[in-house]
Amino acid sequence: MTHPRLPLNLLDRGLKITHLRFIAALAQAGGMQRAANHLAIAQPAASRLASELEQILGQKIHRRAGKGIELTSAGRALAGRAKRILQEIDDAEQEISELQSGLAGTVRIGSVTGPAIEFILPVLKDARIIMPSVNITVEVTTSDILASRLAKGELDFILGRIPVDMQPELFEEVPIASEPVSFIARSDHPLVKKEIVSVQDLMTFDWVLPFEGTVLQQTIAQALRQRGHSLPERAYTTSSFLLTLALVRQTNSIAPLATSVATEFAHIDGRSGSLGVISTDLTVSVETFSLLKSSHRQFSPATNAVYSAILKLVKQFQAS
Repeated sequence: MTHPRLPLNLLDRGLKITHLRFIAALAQAGGMQRAANHLAIAQPAASRLASELEQILGQKIHRRAGKGIELTSAGRALAGRAKRILQEIDDAEQEISELQSGLAGTVRIGSVTGPAIEFILPVLKDARIIMPSVNITVEVTTSDILASRLAKGELDFILGRIPVDMQPELFEEVPIASEPVSFIARSDHPLVKKEIVSVQDLMTFDWVLPFEGTVLQQTIAQALRQRGHSLPERAYTTSSFLLTLALVRQTNSIAPLATSVATEFAHIDGRSGSLGVISTDLTVSVETFSLLKSSHRQFSPATNAVYSAILKLVKQFQAS
């Protein structure tokens, strides 16, 4: 007769925060000495923590792999949980600190380019006056990177899209809108001066495109296919927004950008800028972006204040 295996009670077996910090560091470092260095402890102390963990779990947490080590399935499972537990402890520490000192602390936001201009920039300008002790960091990149960092707890919330290879239930989502795209060129470019520019006209110039696989690049490719064209062979490819602007300003190249961004740089303080928007009959719109936060994390007071300010702008935008 077999008996069901009783669940481990890890705390009763002696699991401590130091063990969680160690297994998280080991997963990140991939080696005992590097994990010890990360924790600022000697290697014998790290080896002792590994041995204690294996006694607590009743199984191995790592094995040798080449010149380093790799975690076992049990080690990987505990490391993933440890990272989230340690992040929650850090969040609790920040929240308590904020409650003691008033609205203060650091808020970490991520965004794709267009929404950063439309929704985050206005909040940043107001936050310095309304929340002077709150430090806001903003990472602007592609949705796949942002969503991954949000899932890991490295960002508090993002404006972007859920990648197809990630589970939607990981996030709480407020859909906002699709993102129209415009083509830009330097303000004295021949295409900027034309009343309506055809697809064929666009194809006669070099383009500056994002990397293959990005949502914008895929959307541009689909819009061109519908008009009987493929992506231009004469194209620069870059993930750098600054390099895109520089190439457009200094060459005959054209580039697709979120319309909100294109308009911002074409008209600065109500005056014409160094860039112009091309009037074309090629209609491009990227799929709906959303305001996303993790489904299992609570906000600190400072994070909640910034999130609420952005959500208010979102609702005003949707009502207009």
